[in-house]
Amino acid sequence: MMKVVFARQRAGLLSTMVAAGVLGSTTVIAQEAAPVPSGEAEREIEVTGQRLPTAEAPRYAMCEVLARDPHFRAVQDALNEMGMPGVPLLARTRLPRNPDWNAPPLSPPGSPIPEPDGRRFGESRTDPGTTLATADLSNPDQQSDPFGSAFNSWAEAIAQCRAAYEPGASSLIQQEDVWRNSADRSSSGLRPGFIVPVFNPGRLIANDRTLPTAFWLFDQGRYQEAQAWFRRAHRRLSWRTGGEEAALFIGKINLLAPGDWTDPEEGVRWLKKAAKARFNPARDLPVFDPQQPELNTAVGEAAVILGNLYRTGFAGVAPDMEEARRWYDRALDVGHLAAAQVLGDMSFDGVGGERDARQAVRYYRQAARFGLPAAQYALAQILEFGDDGVPRDLDEALGWYREAANARHPGALFALALAFDRGEGVPRNLDTALAFYKDAALLGHGGAMTSLGTFFHQGEGVPQDLAAAREWFGHAAVRGDRDGMVNVAVMLLKGEGGPVDKVAAWQWLTQAAEAQHERAPLMLATLEAQMTPEERMSPGATVGS
Repeated sequence: MMKVVFARQRAGLLSTMVAAGVLGSTTVIAQEAAPVPSGEAEREIEVTGQRLPTAEAPRYAMCEVLARDPHFRAVQDALNEMGMPGVPLLARTRLPRNPDWNAPPLSPPGSPIPEPDGRRFGESRTDPGTTLATADLSNPDQQSDPFGSAFNSWAEAIAQCRAAYEPGASSLIQQEDVWRNSADRSSSGLRPGFIVPVFNPGRLIANDRTLPTAFWLFDQGRYQEAQAWFRRAHRRLSWRTGGEEAALFIGKINLLAPGDWTDPEEGVRWLKKAAKARFNPARDLPVFDPQQPELNTAVGEAAVILGNLYRTGFAGVAPDMEEARRWYDRALDVGHLAAAQVLGDMSFDGVGGERDARQAVRYYRQAARFGLPAAQYALAQILEFGDDGVPRDLDEALGWYREAANARHPGALFALALAFDRGEGVPRNLDTALAFYKDAALLGHGGAMTSLGTFFHQGEGVPQDLAAAREWFGHAAVRGDRDGMVNVAVMLLKGEGGPVDKVAAWQWLTQAAEAQHERAPLMLATLEAQMTPEERMSPGATVGS
Protein backbone atom coordinates (compact mmCIF):
# COMPACT_ATOMS: atom_id res chain seq x y z
CA MET A 1 0.00 0.00 0.00
CA MET A 2 1.56 3.24 -1.11
CA LYS A 3 1.27 6.30 1.06
CA VAL A 4 2.19 9.78 0.01
CA VAL A 5 2.33 12.96 2.04
CA PHE A 6 0.84 15.97 0.29
CA ALA A 7 3.31 18.63 1.36
CA ARG A 8 3.47 22.26 0.37
CA GLN A 9 6.77 23.04 -1.24
CA ARG A 10 9.72 24.86 0.19
CA ALA A 11 11.12 27.67 -1.91
CA GLY A 12 13.83 26.18 -4.08
CA LEU A 13 17.38 27.25 -4.71
CA LEU A 14 18.17 30.18 -6.93
CA SER A 15 17.72 29.49 -10.62
CA THR A 16 21.11 29.10 -12.20
CA MET A 17 20.42 30.57 -15.58
CA VAL A 18 18.83 33.82 -16.70
CA ALA A 19 18.13 34.67 -20.32
CA ALA A 20 20.93 37.08 -21.09
CA GLY A 21 19.16 39.02 -23.78
CA VAL A 22 19.68 42.60 -24.66
CA LEU A 23 19.71 44.77 -21.55
CA GLY A 24 18.85 48.30 -20.56
CA SER A 25 16.05 50.76 -21.25
CA THR A 26 14.45 54.10 -20.76
CA THR A 27 11.55 54.95 -18.48
CA VAL A 28 8.82 57.48 -19.15
CA ILE A 29 6.15 59.21 -17.13
CA ALA A 30 3.06 61.27 -17.82
CA GLN A 31 3.21 64.99 -17.37
CA GLU A 32 2.19 68.28 -18.87
CA ALA A 33 4.12 69.72 -21.78
CA ALA A 34 6.48 72.53 -20.89
CA PRO A 35 6.74 75.84 -22.76
CA VAL A 36 8.60 75.78 -26.04
CA PRO A 37 11.94 77.58 -26.23
CA SER A 38 12.00 80.50 -28.60
CA GLY A 39 12.35 79.49 -32.23
CA GLU A 40 11.59 75.85 -31.56
CA ALA A 41 7.83 75.72 -32.06
CA GLU A 42 8.11 73.76 -35.28
CA ARG A 43 10.14 71.07 -33.50
CA GLU A 44 8.11 70.83 -30.33
CA ILE A 45 7.04 67.44 -29.05
CA GLU A 46 4.37 67.17 -26.40
CA VAL A 47 5.40 65.11 -23.40
CA THR A 48 1.88 64.20 -22.38
CA GLY A 49 1.60 60.45 -22.73
CA GLN A 50 3.30 57.38 -21.30
CA ARG A 51 5.97 57.35 -23.98
CA LEU A 52 9.49 58.60 -24.34
CA PRO A 53 10.13 61.26 -26.97
CA THR A 54 11.28 59.64 -30.18
CA ALA A 55 14.91 59.70 -31.20
CA GLU A 56 14.15 62.47 -33.66
CA ALA A 57 12.68 64.76 -31.01
CA PRO A 58 14.82 67.63 -29.69
CA ARG A 59 16.94 66.45 -26.78
CA TYR A 60 15.47 69.04 -24.46
CA ALA A 61 12.17 67.11 -24.55
CA MET A 62 13.87 64.59 -22.29
CA CYS A 63 14.35 67.17 -19.53
CA GLU A 64 10.75 67.10 -18.35
CA VAL A 65 10.55 63.33 -18.58
CA LEU A 66 13.68 62.47 -16.68
CA ALA A 67 13.46 65.21 -14.08
CA ARG A 68 10.46 63.49 -12.50
CA ASP A 69 11.50 59.88 -12.97
CA PRO A 70 12.24 57.95 -9.73
CA HIS A 71 14.62 55.62 -11.56
CA PHE A 72 16.54 58.62 -12.82
CA ARG A 73 16.79 59.71 -9.19
CA ALA A 74 18.29 56.32 -8.33
CA VAL A 75 20.88 56.81 -11.06
CA GLN A 76 21.71 60.21 -9.65
CA ASP A 77 22.14 58.77 -6.17
CA ALA A 78 24.47 56.08 -7.46
CA LEU A 79 26.64 58.68 -9.20
CA ASN A 80 26.70 60.80 -6.08
CA GLU A 81 28.08 57.88 -4.12
CA MET A 82 30.96 57.78 -6.60
CA GLY A 83 31.59 61.50 -6.17
CA MET A 84 30.38 62.31 -9.66
CA PRO A 85 27.99 65.06 -10.77
CA GLY A 86 24.47 64.26 -11.85
CA VAL A 87 23.98 63.21 -15.44
CA PRO A 88 22.12 65.52 -17.82
CA LEU A 89 20.00 63.50 -20.24
CA LEU A 90 20.47 59.79 -20.07
CA ALA A 91 21.38 58.00 -23.29
CA ARG A 92 18.54 56.92 -25.57
CA THR A 93 17.71 53.23 -25.75
CA ARG A 94 15.72 51.13 -28.18
CA LEU A 95 14.34 47.65 -28.61
CA PRO A 96 16.78 45.26 -30.27
CA ARG A 97 16.17 44.15 -33.82
CA ASN A 98 16.17 40.35 -33.75
CA PRO A 99 14.52 39.21 -36.99
CA ASP A 100 13.94 35.75 -38.38
CA TRP A 101 17.20 35.70 -40.27
CA ASN A 102 16.12 32.86 -42.57
CA ALA A 103 12.80 34.40 -43.59
CA PRO A 104 12.52 35.52 -47.22
CA PRO A 105 13.02 39.28 -47.81
CA LEU A 106 9.91 41.46 -47.76
CA SER A 107 10.95 43.17 -50.99
CA PRO A 108 13.11 41.85 -53.85
CA PRO A 109 16.85 42.52 -53.50
CA GLY A 110 17.85 45.35 -55.80
CA SER A 111 14.35 46.84 -55.92
CA PRO A 112 13.94 50.62 -55.40
CA ILE A 113 14.63 52.03 -51.96
CA PRO A 114 12.07 54.55 -50.68
CA GLU A 115 13.10 57.95 -49.43
CA PRO A 116 13.69 57.71 -45.66
CA ASP A 117 11.08 59.49 -43.56
CA GLY A 118 13.60 61.26 -41.38
CA ARG A 119 13.64 58.91 -38.41
CA ARG A 120 17.35 58.71 -37.80
CA PHE A 121 17.32 55.41 -35.97
CA GLY A 122 14.46 53.82 -37.83
CA GLU A 123 12.25 52.96 -34.88
CA SER A 124 8.65 52.04 -35.35
CA ARG A 125 6.39 54.81 -34.16
CA THR A 126 4.12 52.18 -32.63
CA ASP A 127 6.68 50.71 -30.22
CA PRO A 128 4.96 50.36 -26.84
CA GLY A 129 6.03 52.73 -24.12
CA THR A 130 6.53 52.00 -20.46
CA THR A 131 4.50 53.20 -17.52
CA LEU A 132 6.08 53.37 -14.09
CA ALA A 133 4.89 54.63 -10.75
CA THR A 134 6.11 58.15 -10.13
CA ALA A 135 6.15 60.79 -7.47
CA ASP A 136 3.09 62.93 -6.89
CA LEU A 137 3.01 65.47 -9.70
CA SER A 138 -0.26 67.12 -8.75
CA ASN A 139 1.47 70.44 -8.21
CA PRO A 140 4.96 70.05 -9.65
CA ASP A 141 5.90 73.72 -9.85
CA GLN A 142 5.53 74.07 -6.10
CA GLN A 143 7.68 71.06 -5.28
CA SER A 144 11.27 71.56 -4.28
CA ASP A 145 13.95 70.30 -6.63
CA PRO A 146 14.43 66.60 -5.68
CA PHE A 147 18.06 66.71 -6.68
CA GLY A 148 19.01 69.12 -3.94
CA SER A 149 20.28 71.70 -6.40
CA ALA A 150 20.34 75.47 -6.13
CA PHE A 151 17.05 75.52 -8.04
CA ASN A 152 13.91 75.81 -5.98
CA SER A 153 11.27 74.30 -8.25
CA TRP A 154 10.78 71.71 -10.91
CA ALA A 155 10.02 74.41 -13.45
CA GLU A 156 13.30 76.22 -12.84
CA ALA A 157 15.36 73.03 -13.09
CA ILE A 158 13.57 72.00 -16.28
CA ALA A 159 13.98 75.44 -17.83
CA GLN A 160 17.72 75.35 -17.14
CA CYS A 161 17.99 71.88 -18.64
CA ARG A 162 16.06 72.88 -21.75
CA ALA A 163 18.05 76.07 -22.21
CA ALA A 164 21.25 74.08 -22.53
CA TYR A 165 19.92 72.28 -25.59
CA GLU A 166 18.56 75.14 -27.62
CA PRO A 167 20.23 75.49 -31.02
CA GLY A 168 23.52 77.30 -30.61
CA ALA A 169 23.58 76.94 -26.86
CA SER A 170 26.97 76.08 -25.45
CA SER A 171 27.32 72.98 -23.35
CA LEU A 172 28.22 73.15 -19.69
CA ILE A 173 31.23 70.89 -19.97
CA GLN A 174 33.36 73.71 -18.56
CA GLN A 175 31.14 73.78 -15.49
CA GLU A 176 31.57 70.04 -15.20
CA ASP A 177 35.32 70.55 -15.27
CA VAL A 178 34.96 73.12 -12.49
CA TRP A 179 32.95 70.56 -10.56
CA ARG A 180 35.51 67.83 -11.01
CA ASN A 181 38.57 69.96 -10.31
CA SER A 182 37.41 72.41 -7.67
CA ALA A 183 38.57 71.70 -4.14
CA ASP A 184 35.43 73.44 -2.91
CA ARG A 185 32.69 72.04 -5.11
CA SER A 186 30.13 74.39 -3.67
CA SER A 187 31.94 77.28 -5.36
CA SER A 188 30.96 75.90 -8.76
CA GLY A 189 27.29 76.49 -8.06
CA LEU A 190 26.56 72.82 -8.75
CA ARG A 191 25.42 70.25 -6.23
CA PRO A 192 25.31 66.47 -6.41
CA GLY A 193 22.32 65.09 -8.23
CA PHE A 194 21.27 68.11 -10.26
CA ILE A 195 20.68 67.67 -13.97
CA VAL A 196 23.94 69.15 -15.23
CA PRO A 197 23.76 69.37 -19.04
CA VAL A 198 27.35 68.32 -19.66
CA PHE A 199 26.72 66.90 -23.12
CA ASN A 200 25.68 68.89 -26.13
CA PRO A 201 25.44 66.77 -29.28
CA GLY A 202 26.52 69.77 -31.31
CA ARG A 203 26.19 69.57 -35.07
CA LEU A 204 24.39 66.31 -35.67
CA ILE A 205 24.18 65.27 -39.29
CA ALA A 206 20.50 66.05 -39.54
CA ASN A 207 20.34 65.37 -43.27
CA ASP A 208 22.00 61.96 -43.08
CA ARG A 209 20.06 59.24 -44.90
CA THR A 210 22.58 56.41 -44.70
CA LEU A 211 21.51 55.06 -41.32
CA PRO A 212 17.71 55.12 -41.84
CA THR A 213 18.21 53.58 -45.29
CA ALA A 214 20.33 50.83 -43.76
CA PHE A 215 17.66 50.14 -41.14
CA TRP A 216 14.92 50.02 -43.77
CA LEU A 217 16.88 47.46 -45.80
CA PHE A 218 17.62 45.47 -42.64
CA ASP A 219 13.93 45.36 -41.70
CA GLN A 220 13.13 44.22 -45.22
CA GLY A 221 15.50 41.26 -44.82
CA ARG A 222 17.86 42.57 -47.51
CA TYR A 223 20.91 42.06 -45.33
CA GLN A 224 23.70 42.28 -47.92
CA GLU A 225 22.42 45.65 -49.15
CA ALA A 226 21.84 46.79 -45.57
CA GLN A 227 25.42 45.99 -44.67
CA ALA A 228 26.71 48.22 -47.48
CA TRP A 229 24.60 51.11 -46.19
CA PHE A 230 25.67 50.49 -42.59
CA ARG A 231 29.29 50.73 -43.75
CA ARG A 232 28.51 54.06 -45.38
CA ALA A 233 26.84 55.23 -42.18
CA HIS A 234 29.84 54.18 -40.12
CA ARG A 235 32.17 56.19 -42.33
CA ARG A 236 29.88 59.22 -42.20
CA LEU A 237 28.65 59.30 -38.60
CA SER A 238 30.60 59.79 -35.41
CA TRP A 239 30.03 57.86 -32.22
CA ARG A 240 26.83 58.89 -30.41
CA THR A 241 25.36 60.19 -33.68
CA GLY A 242 24.84 56.72 -35.14
CA GLY A 243 28.33 55.35 -35.77
CA GLU A 244 28.06 52.86 -32.95
CA GLU A 245 24.71 51.62 -34.28
CA ALA A 246 26.26 51.07 -37.70
CA ALA A 247 29.17 49.10 -36.20
CA LEU A 248 26.78 46.95 -34.17
CA PHE A 249 24.68 45.99 -37.18
CA ILE A 250 27.68 45.29 -39.40
CA GLY A 251 28.70 42.82 -36.70
CA LYS A 252 25.25 41.26 -36.33
CA ILE A 253 24.78 40.84 -40.07
CA ASN A 254 28.16 39.14 -40.53
CA LEU A 255 27.50 36.88 -37.59
CA LEU A 256 23.87 35.90 -38.19
CA ALA A 257 22.73 36.61 -41.75
CA PRO A 258 22.49 33.61 -44.11
CA GLY A 259 24.68 33.39 -47.19
CA ASP A 260 28.30 32.67 -48.07
CA TRP A 261 29.09 36.39 -48.33
CA THR A 262 29.11 36.86 -44.53
CA ASP A 263 32.22 36.62 -42.36
CA PRO A 264 31.61 35.64 -38.69
CA GLU A 265 35.16 36.57 -37.69
CA GLU A 266 34.66 40.04 -39.10
CA GLY A 267 31.32 40.15 -37.29
CA VAL A 268 33.01 39.54 -33.94
CA ARG A 269 35.56 42.28 -34.72
CA TRP A 270 32.81 44.80 -35.46
CA LEU A 271 30.89 43.84 -32.31
CA LYS A 272 34.01 44.43 -30.24
CA LYS A 273 34.51 47.78 -31.95
CA ALA A 274 30.97 48.80 -31.00
CA ALA A 275 31.26 47.42 -27.45
CA LYS A 276 34.51 49.28 -26.82
CA ALA A 277 33.18 52.67 -27.88
CA ARG A 278 34.10 55.48 -25.54
CA PHE A 279 31.80 55.77 -22.54
CA ASN A 280 31.48 58.60 -20.07
CA PRO A 281 29.10 57.83 -17.20
CA ALA A 282 28.39 61.53 -16.71
CA ARG A 283 27.22 61.80 -20.30
CA ASP A 284 26.35 58.42 -21.79
CA LEU A 285 24.59 56.55 -18.98
CA PRO A 286 21.27 55.03 -20.11
CA VAL A 287 18.10 54.95 -18.03
CA PHE A 288 17.16 51.48 -16.87
CA ASP A 289 13.59 50.23 -16.97
CA PRO A 290 13.16 47.01 -14.95
CA GLN A 291 9.91 46.31 -16.79
CA GLN A 292 11.71 46.28 -20.15
CA PRO A 293 15.31 45.17 -19.51
CA GLU A 294 15.71 44.21 -23.16
CA LEU A 295 15.93 47.88 -24.14
CA ASN A 296 19.53 48.86 -24.74
CA THR A 297 22.04 51.14 -26.37
CA ALA A 298 24.21 49.96 -29.24
CA VAL A 299 27.29 49.75 -27.01
CA GLY A 300 25.49 47.72 -24.38
CA GLU A 301 23.82 45.45 -26.91
CA ALA A 302 27.16 44.66 -28.54
CA ALA A 303 28.68 43.81 -25.15
CA VAL A 304 25.77 41.53 -24.24
CA ILE A 305 25.88 39.74 -27.60
CA LEU A 306 29.58 39.08 -27.06
CA GLY A 307 28.89 37.81 -23.55
CA ASN A 308 26.24 35.43 -24.90
CA LEU A 309 28.55 34.42 -27.74
CA TYR A 310 31.38 33.37 -25.44
CA ARG A 311 29.00 31.86 -22.90
CA THR A 312 27.48 29.37 -25.33
CA GLY A 313 29.87 29.29 -28.28
CA PHE A 314 28.69 30.10 -31.79
CA ALA A 315 29.89 30.42 -35.40
CA GLY A 316 33.35 29.04 -34.70
CA VAL A 317 33.73 30.86 -31.38
CA ALA A 318 34.54 28.37 -28.62
CA PRO A 319 32.81 28.79 -25.23
CA ASP A 320 34.97 30.81 -22.85
CA MET A 321 33.26 31.64 -19.57
CA GLU A 322 35.97 34.01 -18.38
CA GLU A 323 35.71 35.98 -21.62
CA ALA A 324 31.92 35.94 -21.31
CA ARG A 325 32.16 37.46 -17.86
CA ARG A 326 34.44 40.20 -19.15
CA TRP A 327 31.86 41.24 -21.74
CA TYR A 328 28.98 41.11 -19.28
CA ASP A 329 31.14 43.29 -17.04
CA ARG A 330 31.49 45.71 -19.93
CA ALA A 331 27.71 45.76 -20.39
CA LEU A 332 27.32 46.60 -16.71
CA ASP A 333 30.05 49.23 -16.92
CA VAL A 334 28.16 51.06 -19.66
CA GLY A 335 25.05 51.22 -17.52
CA HIS A 336 22.99 48.12 -18.37
CA LEU A 337 22.05 47.03 -14.90
CA ALA A 338 20.39 43.78 -15.93
CA ALA A 339 23.90 42.50 -16.74
CA ALA A 340 24.42 42.47 -12.98
CA GLN A 341 21.77 39.74 -12.78
CA VAL A 342 23.72 37.53 -15.17
CA LEU A 343 27.01 38.23 -13.38
CA GLY A 344 25.35 37.46 -10.06
CA ASP A 345 24.15 34.11 -11.40
CA MET A 346 27.62 33.30 -12.74
CA SER A 347 29.24 34.22 -9.41
CA PHE A 348 26.69 32.21 -7.44
CA ASP A 349 27.22 29.13 -9.61
CA GLY A 350 30.98 29.50 -10.04
CA VAL A 351 30.77 29.98 -13.82
CA GLY A 352 33.85 31.65 -15.28
CA GLY A 353 35.53 31.81 -11.86
CA GLU A 354 35.29 30.55 -8.32
CA ARG A 355 31.89 30.39 -6.66
CA ASP A 356 31.46 33.52 -4.56
CA ALA A 357 28.10 34.08 -2.89
CA ARG A 358 29.21 37.42 -1.46
CA GLN A 359 30.12 38.68 -4.92
CA ALA A 360 26.79 37.40 -6.21
CA VAL A 361 25.02 39.42 -3.51
CA ARG A 362 26.94 42.54 -4.54
CA TYR A 363 25.88 42.09 -8.17
CA TYR A 364 22.28 41.35 -7.28
CA ARG A 365 22.09 44.44 -5.08
CA GLN A 366 23.20 46.64 -7.98
CA ALA A 367 20.26 45.57 -10.09
CA ALA A 368 17.82 45.08 -7.21
CA ARG A 369 18.07 48.68 -6.04
CA PHE A 370 17.00 49.79 -9.52
CA GLY A 371 13.94 47.57 -9.43
CA LEU A 372 14.90 44.46 -11.44
CA PRO A 373 12.55 41.78 -10.03
CA ALA A 374 14.78 38.81 -10.93
CA ALA A 375 17.69 40.35 -9.02
CA GLN A 376 15.47 41.22 -6.07
CA TYR A 377 14.25 37.63 -5.92
CA ALA A 378 17.74 36.16 -6.27
CA LEU A 379 19.07 38.41 -3.53
CA ALA A 380 16.17 37.47 -1.25
CA GLN A 381 16.77 33.75 -1.84
CA ILE A 382 20.37 34.02 -0.62
CA LEU A 383 19.43 36.19 2.35
CA GLU A 384 16.55 33.90 3.37
CA PHE A 385 18.76 30.84 3.79
CA GLY A 386 22.24 32.35 4.07
CA ASP A 387 25.30 31.10 2.20
CA ASP A 388 29.09 31.02 2.39
CA GLY A 389 30.06 34.40 3.81
CA VAL A 390 26.48 35.69 3.66
CA PRO A 391 24.58 35.61 6.98
CA ARG A 392 20.89 34.77 7.01
CA ASP A 393 18.69 37.87 7.19
CA LEU A 394 15.02 36.93 6.98
CA ASP A 395 13.75 40.48 7.48
CA GLU A 396 15.73 41.85 4.55
CA ALA A 397 14.86 38.81 2.45
CA LEU A 398 11.15 39.40 3.00
CA GLY A 399 11.62 43.04 2.08
CA TRP A 400 13.15 42.09 -1.27
CA TYR A 401 10.48 39.44 -1.84
CA ARG A 402 7.86 42.15 -1.38
CA GLU A 403 9.63 44.42 -3.86
CA ALA A 404 9.75 41.65 -6.47
CA ALA A 405 6.17 40.60 -5.70
CA ASN A 406 5.03 44.15 -6.43
CA ALA A 407 6.33 43.55 -9.95
CA ARG A 408 4.39 40.25 -10.11
CA HIS A 409 7.44 37.98 -9.89
CA PRO A 410 5.98 34.44 -9.49
CA GLY A 411 8.82 33.15 -7.31
CA ALA A 412 8.57 36.09 -4.95
CA LEU A 413 4.80 35.68 -4.65
CA PHE A 414 5.34 32.00 -3.83
CA ALA A 415 8.00 32.85 -1.23
CA LEU A 416 5.65 35.27 0.50
CA ALA A 417 2.90 32.65 0.39
CA LEU A 418 5.21 30.21 2.17
CA ALA A 419 6.13 32.82 4.77
CA PHE A 420 2.49 33.54 5.65
CA ASP A 421 1.60 29.84 5.46
CA ARG A 422 4.29 28.93 8.00
CA GLY A 423 4.41 32.17 10.00
CA GLU A 424 8.11 32.66 9.24
CA GLY A 425 9.09 36.29 9.69
CA VAL A 426 5.43 37.34 9.58
CA PRO A 427 2.30 36.40 11.54
CA ARG A 428 0.75 33.20 10.18
CA ASN A 429 -2.24 34.00 7.97
CA LEU A 430 -3.73 31.31 5.73
CA ASP A 431 -5.97 33.73 3.87
CA THR A 432 -3.01 35.86 2.86
CA ALA A 433 -1.00 32.76 2.01
CA LEU A 434 -3.78 31.44 -0.21
CA ALA A 435 -4.01 34.77 -2.02
CA PHE A 436 -0.27 34.73 -2.75
CA TYR A 437 -0.36 31.05 -3.79
CA LYS A 438 -3.19 31.81 -6.21
CA ASP A 439 -1.40 34.82 -7.71
CA ALA A 440 1.78 32.82 -8.22
CA ALA A 441 -0.10 29.82 -9.63
CA LEU A 442 -1.98 31.96 -12.15
CA LEU A 443 1.40 33.28 -13.30
CA GLY A 444 2.56 29.71 -13.95
CA HIS A 445 4.56 28.84 -10.82
CA GLY A 446 4.53 25.04 -10.48
CA GLY A 447 5.21 25.00 -6.75
CA ALA A 448 2.29 27.33 -6.09
CA MET A 449 0.05 25.08 -8.18
CA THR A 450 1.07 22.10 -6.05
CA SER A 451 0.37 24.10 -2.89
CA LEU A 452 -3.10 25.07 -4.10
CA GLY A 453 -3.75 21.44 -4.98
CA THR A 454 -2.77 20.48 -1.44
CA PHE A 455 -5.22 22.96 0.08
CA PHE A 456 -8.06 21.62 -2.06
CA HIS A 457 -7.07 18.00 -1.36
CA GLN A 458 -7.02 18.52 2.40
CA GLY A 459 -9.88 21.02 2.57
CA GLU A 460 -7.74 23.45 4.56
CA GLY A 461 -8.70 27.09 4.15
CA VAL A 462 -11.03 26.15 1.29
CA PRO A 463 -13.80 23.57 0.86
CA GLN A 464 -12.40 20.16 -0.05
CA ASP A 465 -12.52 19.67 -3.82
CA LEU A 466 -10.66 16.59 -5.10
CA ALA A 467 -11.33 17.39 -8.74
CA ALA A 468 -9.75 20.85 -8.30
CA ALA A 469 -6.82 19.31 -6.42
CA ARG A 470 -6.21 16.81 -9.20
CA GLU A 471 -6.40 19.56 -11.79
CA TRP A 472 -3.89 21.80 -9.97
CA PHE A 473 -1.50 18.88 -9.41
CA GLY A 474 -1.76 18.08 -13.12
CA HIS A 475 -0.94 21.66 -14.10
CA ALA A 476 2.04 21.64 -11.73
CA ALA A 477 3.28 18.33 -13.16
CA VAL A 478 3.11 19.67 -16.72
CA ARG A 479 5.33 22.56 -15.60
CA GLY A 480 7.93 20.17 -14.22
CA ASP A 481 7.11 20.33 -10.53
CA ARG A 482 8.23 17.04 -8.98
CA ASP A 483 5.78 17.06 -6.06
CA GLY A 484 2.98 17.81 -8.50
CA MET A 485 4.00 14.76 -10.54
CA VAL A 486 3.91 12.48 -7.51
CA ASN A 487 0.68 13.91 -6.12
CA VAL A 488 -1.25 13.65 -9.38
CA ALA A 489 0.06 10.10 -9.81
CA VAL A 490 -1.36 9.13 -6.43
CA MET A 491 -4.74 10.64 -7.26
CA LEU A 492 -4.75 8.84 -10.62
CA LEU A 493 -4.03 5.54 -8.90
CA LYS A 494 -6.69 6.03 -6.24
CA GLY A 495 -9.30 7.47 -8.59
CA GLU A 496 -9.56 10.67 -6.54
CA GLY A 497 -11.12 13.57 -8.40
CA GLY A 498 -11.59 11.43 -11.52
CA PRO A 499 -11.21 7.93 -12.94
CA VAL A 500 -8.33 5.58 -12.18
CA ASP A 501 -5.55 5.79 -14.76
CA LYS A 502 -2.69 3.49 -13.85
CA VAL A 503 -0.73 4.13 -17.06
CA ALA A 504 -0.74 7.92 -16.64
CA ALA A 505 0.28 7.48 -12.98
CA TRP A 506 3.20 5.28 -14.06
CA GLN A 507 4.30 7.91 -16.58
CA TRP A 508 4.27 10.72 -14.04
CA LEU A 509 6.15 8.65 -11.47
CA THR A 510 8.72 7.79 -14.13
CA GLN A 511 9.23 11.51 -14.84
CA ALA A 512 9.39 12.30 -11.12
CA ALA A 513 12.04 9.62 -10.62
CA GLU A 514 14.05 11.04 -13.52
CA ALA A 515 13.74 14.44 -11.84
CA GLN A 516 15.21 12.84 -8.67
CA HIS A 517 12.15 13.04 -6.46
CA GLU A 518 13.21 11.12 -3.36
CA ARG A 519 10.02 9.05 -2.98
CA ALA A 520 9.30 8.43 -6.65
CA PRO A 521 11.65 5.43 -7.29
CA LEU A 522 10.13 3.28 -4.53
CA MET A 523 6.60 4.23 -5.54
CA LEU A 524 7.41 3.48 -9.17
CA ALA A 525 8.86 0.07 -8.35
CA THR A 526 5.78 -0.81 -6.29
CA LEU A 527 3.47 0.25 -9.11
CA GLU A 528 5.41 -1.57 -11.82
CA ALA A 529 5.05 -4.80 -9.86
CA GLN A 530 1.27 -4.39 -10.15
CA MET A 531 1.21 -3.58 -13.89
CA THR A 532 0.93 -5.98 -16.78
CA PRO A 533 3.41 -5.76 -19.68
CA GLU A 534 0.57 -4.57 -21.89
CA GLU A 535 -0.16 -1.65 -19.54
CA ARG A 536 3.45 -0.58 -19.51
CA MET A 537 3.64 -0.70 -23.30
CA SER A 538 0.31 1.07 -23.92
CA PRO A 539 0.18 4.53 -25.51
CA GLY A 540 0.43 7.41 -23.09
CA ALA A 541 -2.74 8.54 -21.44
CA THR A 542 -3.53 12.14 -20.67
CA VAL A 543 -3.41 13.52 -17.16
CA GLY A 544 -6.73 14.64 -15.67
CA SER A 545 -10.23 13.42 -15.28
